[in-house]
Amino acid sequence: MGALRILEIEIDNFKTFRHEVIPFLAGFTAISGPNGSGKSNILDALLWCLGLSSNRTLRAEKGTDLINNGSSRREARVTVRLGVDGATKEQPVAQRSEAGPDHGAEVAQGLQCIEVSRRIKESQPTPGNPIAANSTYYLNGRVASLTDIHDLLALHHISPSGYNVVMQGDVTSIIRMTGSERRKIIDEVAGVAEFDHRIDQARKELQAVFEQEERTALLLGELAARLDGLRVERDQALKYLELKGELKRFEL
Repeated sequence: MGALRILEIEIDNFKTFRHEVIPFLAGFTAISGPNGSGKSNILDALLWCLGLSSNRTLRAEKGTDLINNGSSRREARVTVRLGVDGATKEQPVAQRSEAGPDHGAEVAQGLQCIEVSRRIKESQPTPGNPIAANSTYYLNGRVASLTDIHDLLALHHISPSGYNVVMQGDVTSIIRMTGSERRKIIDEVAGVAEFDHRIDQARKELQAVFEQEERTALLLGELAARLDGLRVERDQALKYLELKGELKRFEL
């Protein structure tokens, strides 16, 4: 499985953005700007689209708060395009249509492109029911579930509870952790935790085999003792039949 990286994020009518396509270049990408310019909203859009956040972490009381307040179009959509390095010729390579020629060339040079989208649409209010919003995930243009998105990310060691994304305040909490706690974070991000889980699972399965072996050995011991008893009974029965036959001959 090749390395996964963000190629670009397309934000449409989400929070303070009307419509923007923001490329993430290879290597290190920094986003700078004055307070209130929308830097945090870019990260919010990314996490929201990939299902790695909640309304609380997005600073929104309800789903409709994510839709641009200044727009009459009451829906928002975020699309994150991910590239997997080392795609083989057999793997499909998606073509880019709007990011520009430079970025499109990058995708065409062997990156398998995965497109994850999420749309939220304000539903019409009904008597007695407040305004709500319906959210839908898409994977490569097809409707998907949150589980589908999480399963895809899990293949690349990304999880909602992981430290793939470090938020404000996380650095301080990490500094205050013990060495063993920080080691767990490093193992999780590096993918070592997955192997530790597999090792633990293998140990549990091995222990179950040992326990089954012990139960089987006890059962075999009981059956062997029972078999010995049956042999004695069989010998006694054969001896009885032999003596009974001799007795009949004497009586004749």
